Amino acid sequence: MNEGTGLKRVLTFQDLVLFGVASIMGSGGFNLIGDGIISGGSQFPVALAAVSALFQGTSYVYQEAYNEFKTNTAESDLIKQEFGQLTASAASTTILLFGLISVSVILVICSKLLFPTGTWSGQISFALVLLSMMTTTSLQGIEFNRDIITLSGLAVTGLLAFATLVGIIELREGVPAMPAAIKVAPNLIHSILYFYFVLAGFDALIKFTEEAADPDHDLARSFYGANALSTLLTTGVCLAFLVVFSTHSFKENDNIVAKIIGTMLGPQAEQFTGLLSIALMVITGFVSFLASTRYIFSLSQEIKGLDIFTKLNEKKAPWKAILIATAIIALGILNNHVYTLVKVCDATLTVTLLLVSAAAAKLAISRGKTPWIEGLTTLGLGGLLSISTLYR
Repeated sequence: MNEGTGLKRVLTFQDLVLFGVASIMGSGGFNLIGDGIISGGSQFPVALAAVSALFQGTSYVYQEAYNEFKTNTAESDLIKQEFGQLTASAASTTILLFGLISVSVILVICSKLLFPTGTWSGQISFALVLLSMMTTTSLQGIEFNRDIITLSGLAVTGLLAFATLVGIIELREGVPAMPAAIKVAPNLIHSILYFYFVLAGFDALIKFTEEAADPDHDLARSFYGANALSTLLTTGVCLAFLVVFSTHSFKENDNIVAKIIGTMLGPQAEQFTGLLSIALMVITGFVSFLASTRYIFSLSQEIKGLDIFTKLNEKKAPWKAILIATAIIALGILNNHVYTLVKVCDATLTVTLLLVSAAAAKLAISRGKTPWIEGLTTLGLGGLLSISTLYR
């Protein structure tokens, strides 16, 4: 147990990596990879490689933030140290908004996927039921939550790996022709944005710093590990997509993993995989939910007047932080407009990562080092923020 905070140190390296994979791949890995391929055409490997390199660079930046502060709030602490309280407060806001509104997005999408013809009130009501289940589960403590998320991370990894295997088996017919759906005039920028959405999410791991069993040894490794494994799984699904959809039809936003598995095991397997992927999306939202409550908890330890959110229940769960997180997510659900909520998430995530990278670059310069990785990561995120603003 962490005597300074009361949170339990129980998360192993394997737990952290699976938390990361669940957070990264559970949201976009099932239905956006195909869109990234179609948008980029034959250039999509360039987009995937660029985004993968960007997130490995961001892993390095987050490692620097952890090494400097070793707290759940290390990212905003680094920004405060290098750019001052005002910028740090803005960063704390974007960090929280991304974490909480991303949960709203996932729950709204799941509700719409399950009940596409449902009424506005019906879809919102179901999303709120899912949120209440998250709230109740989170109050049971990190050990109970860990088992659920670890299993979901294994399920995500297994499904994507199996989809890859299907593609490899289908290669027995020979190297396929390029799918007809691939654009003749590819848009590399759109492809980059799609793969960025697919591979975003590892930053949630730093919010579990004070619940990691051996953070000095495991936390930074989990950043790299979760990103590398997610990139490998995405590459495998890309291969399977090219093989399977050279002879099958594909529509935008289709659950391509379910369709790939369905080509081998039949329509019932496709339907089951589709429902399972929705359940895994909910778990992805749960990771963000937990991470945000830990961030609120740790911020409340630092900010006078917010210490009411540091209260723990008998399971060592920060129950007041959980309740305020639930309230904010519920407000996002009431919006029930996916595009609006996604725009908020995209902007807040990129601004957060950009500020952390810039702070890490400034820290390196102040210590007489040349910030090659920090600088390139900052430039990459700055470019991404610019193109996402221009092309959305």
